[in-house]
Amino acid sequence: VGSDSPFSAAIAICCPFDTEVAGRSLDAKGFLNDNLFQPNLVATIKRVIKRNLEVIKASPINYDIDAIMKAKRMSELDNLITARTYGHKNCWAYYKAASSTPYVDNIKTPYLAINSLDDPITPYKGIPMERFRSNPYVALALVKHGGHLGFFSGMDPRIWYLAHAKQFFDVLINNSSN
Repeated sequence: VGSDSPFSAAIAICCPFDTEVAGRSLDAKGFLNDNLFQPNLVATIKRVIKRNLEVIKASPINYDIDAIMKAKRMSELDNLITARTYGHKNCWAYYKAASSTPYVDNIKTPYLAINSLDDPITPYKGIPMERFRSNPYVALALVKHGGHLGFFSGMDPRIWYLAHAKQFFDVLINNSSN
């Protein structure tokens, strides 16, 4: 971010700019959240906890391992782990503090964000549209369909944004060498 960035360009795919909006969307009751996203995300975190239990127990933070293992939603895990780790009152305070929205104004290198209008995890209302409009260094490709990281096309499904990401970087490389 800013003119001190070590990067000459960047791309973000399905970025949850407003992590509080994304967190509330992910926490909302619904078929996909309740049967796909939450169970898989929570199970993955619990596997990582189990694999690293001795390190976690040795931490100066007194994590409630029993409560963590009983958690059913990511917001519960974020309350029990993430918010405590970073000194926040709860996961919602952490999400608000972790949002990248305020930093979009400070981007001073070419930046492309690709998001989808139908993304259930990083919803449209969390995208800082005005910040994208006002910063000449950033571009937003907002597509109608794609869900969360589901940007496939063709009969032999391919992830379509890879070619566009390459093109973005190719243009920057070619322009910098001229």
